[in-house]
Amino acid sequence: SKVTIWSQGVRLAGDVYRPSDMAEDAKLPGILLVPGWGGSKENVGKNYAPHFAEAGFIVLTFDFKSWGESDGPLLASAKLEPSEEAVESTVRASQLRKIVNPFSMSADVRAALHYLGGEPNVMPDNLGIWGTSMGGALALVSATSDDRINAYVDQMGPVNQPYNLKQ
Repeated sequence: SKVTIWSQGVRLAGDVYRPSDMAEDAKLPGILLVPGWGGSKENVGKNYAPHFAEAGFIVLTFDFKSWGESDGPLLASAKLEPSEEAVESTVRASQLRKIVNPFSMSADVRAALHYLGGEPNVMPDNLGIWGTSMGGALALVSATSDDRINAYVDQMGPVNQPYNLKQ
């Protein structure tokens, strides 16, 4: 099913995969699939998510902000009037696309993990994270700092594990 995940005020597009024979009140472990640089939820969804779902997991895939079906941050074309309060404005803006920003992407991974942990049928303290390519490095950063993650898989990720695991 299609879902919306919010990360730093930007809509991320996500897909949730469930086992076809899942009981309505089931509580299952969750797996977050993290795409690589330029990858998409469609790619990891097509090639991996259905297999994990049929093995008994609830799986979430997502597109990073500014990639795939996700929105990108907006850049106003003119300076906004300063205000101490929230105000509604009509502005022309450019949507930034295909930005590689590891800090922003890490925020997207955290937002997706929080979303997955909040899914009604997911065991919130029994999550796995699987990343491919750059997503493997981003998954490692999350796995070292989130106690809900009990399994980590890096498929061809560019990581320096001795350095990253010092955290």
